[in-house]
Amino acid sequence: MDTVIEMSDILKKRNYDKGILIGKLFTEAAKSEMKRENIEPVSERIPLHFSLERLYLTIDSCVGNLCKAKCGHVPIKESDCEGYVAGHYSCDVRLVSDDASFHFEHGWIGFLEKDLAKLLAIEKT
Repeated sequence: MDTVIEMSDILKKRNYDKGILIGKLFTEAAKSEMKRENIEPVSERIPLHFSLERLYLTIDSCVGNLCKAKCGHVPIKESDCEGYVAGHYSCDVRLVSDDASFHFEHGWIGFLEKDLAKLLAIEKT
């Protein structure tokens, strides 16, 4: 329930109309609060309502926002990103982004869901 309230505050501060909260299980009180606050619960027991493409576009948007926050800009081409040099990842955002590209190419929606959860965790920290 604390996480739902925290997310609700973030949605209001950032002027968002809707949110998605990813978790394993949700209490009835949390579900009720999420419904009231227009937060969609996503868990292993509740299937996603998004297409593979929409999920990947959401990941791409999140990556862009994190790149701006971390480095001040979104790289235009891969070589513009300093997060991957000489076969080594120095940036978690770049690593998850590259993983998400691979997962999208293979149509692995379960892995894309996990990629988005990782990015959201990075954004929170």
